[in-house]
Amino acid sequence: MACLFFSLYQTMFTRSQLGSAENGAELSEAAQAADTALVQILRAQITGETAEAPAPMMLAERALYHGVAGLLADNARQMQRWPDAQRALLQQQAVAQAMWELQHKAVLRGLLADIAAAGIRPILLKGTALAYGIYANPAMRSRSDSDILVPTSALGCVRAVLERAGFERARPAAGQLQESWTLTFETSGSHDIDLHWAALNAPALASIFSYEQALISAQNLPALCPQAWGLSADLALLHACAHRARHGGYGEGNRLIWLYDIALLCPMVSAGFTQLAAKAGLSAVCRLALHDAHSLLGAVPPAGLTEALASAPDGAASYYLLQAGAAGQAWRDFTATKGVQARRGFIWHRLWPGAAALRDKYPQMPKSPVAVLFLRRIGERALAGIGGKR
Repeated sequence: MACLFFSLYQTMFTRSQLGSAENGAELSEAAQAADTALVQILRAQITGETAEAPAPMMLAERALYHGVAGLLADNARQMQRWPDAQRALLQQQAVAQAMWELQHKAVLRGLLADIAAAGIRPILLKGTALAYGIYANPAMRSRSDSDILVPTSALGCVRAVLERAGFERARPAAGQLQESWTLTFETSGSHDIDLHWAALNAPALASIFSYEQALISAQNLPALCPQAWGLSADLALLHACAHRARHGGYGEGNRLIWLYDIALLCPMVSAGFTQLAAKAGLSAVCRLALHDAHSLLGAVPPAGLTEALASAPDGAASYYLLQAGAAGQAWRDFTATKGVQARRGFIWHRLWPGAAALRDKYPQMPKSPVAVLFLRRIGERALAGIGGKR
C-alpha cells in the first residue's frame, strides 16, 4: 500500500515539478510518462531501492534532454528491460560522451596547467567540478563545456592564456559576467570554456559568494589534474541550488541532472551550510531544492538542515529567483550594474541580445527568421513578468 501511495504521489509531483516543457509548451503525455519513469530510476540509484519502471515512449529522448543519459547507460540491469531502439540511443550517447570526455580532459589539463603557471588558481564550477569531484565516472555527468571562475583582476592574464592555447572568444555581451571561449579541432569538434568573474551571471546575484571566498575552501580535484580545484561541498550545493533556480528549476526548463547533483551533494555539507545560505540570501531557494531532491530522488540531507533552513531568513537573492519575475529581475540587475556606460550596454543587450543568442535560446526553431525569434522572446518575457515567478 505504501509503495502504491508513493507511486501515485510521485507521478503527480513529477508532473507538477517537471510538467512545463522547454520554452513554456505543455509536455505531451508520453513525455510526462517518460519523466516519471526517469525519476523512479534515478531515485533507485540514489537510495538503492529496486526500480521497476517501464520503458515508455520518449524515455531515451527525455533522458537526453534531462542530461541523465550517462547515468542510465551505466545501469546495465535497468537497460536490459528496455526496447532495443531506446537502449541503442542511450548507449550511443554514452559512447559519444565518453569520447568527448577524454579529449575535453586533455584540453582542460593543459589549460589549467598554463593558467596555474601564470600564478592564478582558477576554480571550476558546476558540471566539470562535480563530474571529477562527486561522480564515480566523470563521463556520467553530461555537459557541453566547462566553467571557470577567476578574480576580475586576472581576466587579462587568463584571456591571454586562452588565446595562446588557440581558443577564440565569442563576441561578449554588455552587462554579462562571463564570456565564452571555443577551441576548435578540424576533425573532432570543439570544446567550450565559460570564463566567469562572478558566481552567477546576473549582477544582482554576483555577490552570493566571491572568488576569494571560494579560494579559501577550494577542494583539489586530482582525478582531473593537480591544478584543478573546485568549490567546497557547502559552496557547491549553494551554487547548484541557485543555478537550478536561475534556469527555471521550479517549472520551465527543469532538468533532472541538476537535481541529481543536489541529491549527491546533500549528505556532504557541513553544519555551517544554513548560515552560508542565509548570508547569501538563498535560504528559500536551498530549502525548495532540498525538498525536491528528497521528494523526487530520496536524497537525505543532514539531520536538522531542512528545519534550520525553514527558520532562516529568505533574503533578497531568494526573492529575485523565486518571486521577482522577469521585469523585477531586470530592474534589480540594472540597479546592481555600476557605471553609466555599463548600464547603457545592459539596456541594449536586454533589448537586442543578438542573432546568435536567439539561435542558441531556440535551437528547436533553426529555420525561423531572427525577427520571429525576437518576437517570441518578447512575448515570453511579457508573460513571465505578468506571472511573477519565472
